[in-house]
Amino acid sequence: MSKKVLVTGAAGFLGMFAVKNFLSKGYHVVGIDDLNDFTYDAKIKIDRLQELGIDGVSLAKSSYKKNGNFEFHLFDITDMPTMEAMILDGNFDLIVHLASLSSTVDATLSPSVFIKANVNGFTSILEGLRCLKGKRPYLIYSSSASVYGDSKEPLVENDKNLVRPKSIYALTKQMMEDLASVYANLYGIKSVGLRLFNIIGPMMRPNTLVYKLAKSLSLKESFDLYDNGENFHDFMDIDDFIRCLNLITEADTGLFSSSEIFNIASLEKKKVSSIVQKLESLSSEKLIREDIKTPLGDCGNFNPTMDKFNSFFNFKIEVSFDASIEKFYKWFLEYVKTSNNFYQKL
Repeated sequence: MSKKVLVTGAAGFLGMFAVKNFLSKGYHVVGIDDLNDFTYDAKIKIDRLQELGIDGVSLAKSSYKKNGNFEFHLFDITDMPTMEAMILDGNFDLIVHLASLSSTVDATLSPSVFIKANVNGFTSILEGLRCLKGKRPYLIYSSSASVYGDSKEPLVENDKNLVRPKSIYALTKQMMEDLASVYANLYGIKSVGLRLFNIIGPMMRPNTLVYKLAKSLSLKESFDLYDNGENFHDFMDIDDFIRCLNLITEADTGLFSSSEIFNIASLEKKKVSSIVQKLESLSSEKLIREDIKTPLGDCGNFNPTMDKFNSFFNFKIEVSFDASIEKFYKWFLEYVKTSNNFYQKL
């Protein structure tokens, strides 16, 4: 019997690929997104939906579209009655919660907006599950490596002393993890949280480092380079992320704790300066650099581990960093050149 899956943030970067993946398995997928433009232009979200066969979405308060096994609902998950009704009536086997506002800078400027979207939105889902009688769907949700703050030690998921968020955005992710733990203990709601590092690929968010670098090179604009590009980050290709997601969704969840947490990383750390060099090589342009100090709250130089994840799955990446960047940049050039709003979507 085919599974029925709910994906929040279905018009997001991760959400679109998750929906595609589940549809390829023959699942019935219900997607939710509010198509907000708070951290980047919502046009790319419309384009992602078109990739999923959903056309003509109106940015009205609510909307419903269907294409084969994919249903799309436009509403805000912080609307608790609507979210609860969706869960109570949906008969889902799995919920994959990927809806989130993601920006350290914007969260610092508008903390209440991020707390409402990330914490209240997640609470809506947990409340829907709490009110559900009978068998509950399993919950997988996206957390963030930013919860580790400026920890330089090897990042082990179960060491609470390593969790020290330095930004409002990171704090919202820690609060989500804490809520998942408490709801598991009090109400028996089982979940897996994914501490994501940097996921890259086609259709990625325009407010991410790699996308912004490509934009600056393409438009010959100056770029604020933190600490001379000496910071390093972990990057994972979107296809490898989907492989991690599949390993979890297809596993015997009885093996996990009631509120499990996994790092999701490639363990292939790259200096920002090396990313600049790679994109300069691909674009045949030279980045106009403005060297500045890393702003408060922005984190990097992480030392991730995947020992816990590999104790269950023995995972190895299949897409190298160079191959992933090349795949992204090829898409980037095609996207901006075929867009009716040339460069305005960047």
